[in-house]
Amino acid sequence: RIFAGLSASLVFIRCSSSGDPARGSVNLAYPSTAAAVASENVTIMVFDAPTDGTANKFCTTLVQQAKSDQQLPPRVVESPPTNVCDFQNGTGDITVDFGDKAILAVARRLGKPFLVGCALQNIGDGDAPVTVSLGLVNTATSVPATDCQLVSDYCVAKTCKGAL
Repeated sequence: RIFAGLSASLVFIRCSSSGDPARGSVNLAYPSTAAAVASENVTIMVFDAPTDGTANKFCTTLVQQAKSDQQLPPRVVESPPTNVCDFQNGTGDITVDFGDKAILAVARRLGKPFLVGCALQNIGDGDAPVTVSLGLVNTATSVPATDCQLVSDYCVAKTCKGAL
């Protein structure tokens, strides 16, 4: 079950003669509100996905490399680390060319990968959101408790505390 969803906008560059950008978004699906507010920041990385039928394996490999904090292959683009509240508010446009892409999201806590997820998407005309489901890097890691019911309680209303 997905408890918390955050989104940020992306600008996709159109490959047509008009050159007008098409807007899209990345939605992050956190395993819980507590996991979202415990994350210090999130980075979105976009890679050219293989078109030879190995794209799913490519995404799995990216997740494994990110979980172990290994060097990742060259990226098409990478967002700066963005805190969860800024991400929820849509801060941080990035520009991505059309085509088959692997979108990797890494949320960090205490300076280390905490949550990781990857999604494949053919970026084209339109504004279909890309959803990246995040999972714990280590299932033995405990997620700090929070009294927040929603991420917006933490980011907007300020009616709760983050990680307790």
